[in-house]
Amino acid sequence: MYGYNPEADKADPLVQLVAYTIQRLCQAYVPMAWLVDIIPFLNKLPENFPGTSYRKTARKWAAANQATADIPWQFVQDQMATGRHRSSFVSRIVEKKTTSTRQSNMTVPESDIKWAAMSIYGAGADSQVEVLRSFVLGMIMFPEVQKKAQAELDHVVGHRLPTWSDKDKLPYIMGVVQEAFRWSPIGPMGIAHQADEDVEYEDYVIPKGAIIMPSLWWFLHDPEVYHEPEKYKPERYLSPHNEPEPAEAFGMGRRSCSGRYFAEQTVFITTANLLKCFDFTKAVDQRGNEIPVRLEVESGMEAHIKDFAYSLKPRSKAHADLIRVMAAEMPYEAGDSGLLTQSVEPYI
Repeated sequence: MYGYNPEADKADPLVQLVAYTIQRLCQAYVPMAWLVDIIPFLNKLPENFPGTSYRKTARKWAAANQATADIPWQFVQDQMATGRHRSSFVSRIVEKKTTSTRQSNMTVPESDIKWAAMSIYGAGADSQVEVLRSFVLGMIMFPEVQKKAQAELDHVVGHRLPTWSDKDKLPYIMGVVQEAFRWSPIGPMGIAHQADEDVEYEDYVIPKGAIIMPSLWWFLHDPEVYHEPEKYKPERYLSPHNEPEPAEAFGMGRRSCSGRYFAEQTVFITTANLLKCFDFTKAVDQRGNEIPVRLEVESGMEAHIKDFAYSLKPRSKAHADLIRVMAAEMPYEAGDSGLLTQSVEPYI
């Protein structure tokens, strides 16, 4: 997105800022979480009046939101000025904007580029992590799924690592990916929509202008659509079941997620390589007893899976060697946090 390399061996300040901003955004969107939502006239009262402390919080969070857009944008600007930038979404758009302006006098406000990049990166950074948590928990709770997935990988790709070109030959793995999105959707209530006109549905009338919150969780757990919806079952998308892909996990209509296909590709590559090389099992306590796990989520605008214990080990010595070879061929590059010209500390 920005051509920025996060730190590999320590906490990265920009990653921390993005995570902080996303968490605050989710808190701000929780219905009736703030007293002013219940008593709107508080918004008319003077500063520091009892019940108006939300304003101070709002200003702090707004500043963090602004910094999340400004700091990485400035990083790209600084790197482009010295010719040391990596090709990225932002740098390519800026270069294209410069060329287009010279040729046709067409201008694109820099603020549009900056906020588009922030929106795309912010939305994807958190959601993909949650999808992978859904995947890992699913592998632990349903070990038979993990075994079937690994068997398909071993049969199709042999002793190498899977790539995107293997996708069509790995239908069960694609089912694993789809289940990761469906089983525990990160946005259970989706994004608010507004009715463009009066709509009649059975005995109900939805008036024009009404705010509609789609229950995406129900759409993805409707037992008339998905049999045994509480289970992580990749085969549900294969014959003879042929249940629909969980498109609702990405929202619907004009407000659906524009990064859906990028997310699916990223999650496919990540899950396929993890399953090829590692075994996921329950963790054990000091007495050697397995620590039970179950799907539990924290309520809010985003349904984050609660932390759970697990064990991750290479499947064999050969798989451990494969991991070492990959690490040697693609070593971590140095992080870029030292190139940031603005500190994130005032905002988190």
